[in-house]
Amino acid sequence: MATKNTIHAVLNRSLQRYPGKFLFSKEGFRWLAELELPAAERMVLAHQATLLREVQARLDTVDRELTEQARLHPDAKLLVTIPGVDVVVAMGFLAAIESIERFSSPQKPAGYFGLVPKIRQSGGHSYHGHITKAGSRNARWLAIEAAHTIARSSSPLAASYHRVRRRKGHQVAVTALARKLRGRGLAHPHHPAALPLRGTRADADQAPPAAEARAPGAPSGRHPRGGLRRGRARAPPAVRRREEGREGEPGDDHAVPERARGAVSGGPTAGT
Repeated sequence: MATKNTIHAVLNRSLQRYPGKFLFSKEGFRWLAELELPAAERMVLAHQATLLREVQARLDTVDRELTEQARLHPDAKLLVTIPGVDVVVAMGFLAAIESIERFSSPQKPAGYFGLVPKIRQSGGHSYHGHITKAGSRNARWLAIEAAHTIARSSSPLAASYHRVRRRKGHQVAVTALARKLRGRGLAHPHHPAALPLRGTRADADQAPPAAEARAPGAPSGRHPRGGLRRGRARAPPAVRRREEGREGEPGDDHAVPERARGAVSGGPTAGT
């Protein structure tokens, strides 16, 4: 970062601006090499550009090595399937904990990395504060970066971020999402206490099969306002009476009284 800032400072002093989109690319380095500058500025720019290319080459080498190791690690293959978790995040997490199965429950990794709030208890009162920030700082930073990526995506996990953000703000929402990733999303799928993430593919795989197509005219079991009825769907009372063959039976709440039937038919009524 310091090297890039130095290059930007040289360009600002020389009133130069890169016409392209990405300065630190192959085209950008070629433009820097052809730029006409004073001797002192040219020396600083050439030194910083060479240093930056060397750093990027080493980072590319590290990325290739991490990718090769992730291909041989079964846990890393599972972790990269989570939205927002790439090879660097997965390998950094595994390097910090060594083995996921060492934790007795999926909530333990969140406390191990200091993503859970502090709790102070006095008598019958409990006070929750900021996160503990215990454990590996780099692993906690990777979890926060993964949460930022998920929050900007269209992943189903982003819904939990937006729900918390509306009540408590961006920072608390990102930390809560990172805690969810560490505590539940990164739990070993074969762990006896593993819990799937809500809104992920795991829920779709465990969902019951779709119901068979209903016959035309059969009740759908859906509430008129759009919700689902609790329990068994029931037909309207008039339809039930017609199906059961008891339309107008005595004792039926919707049966027509004897006096009213006589009045309607024009015949004598009781008491005449």
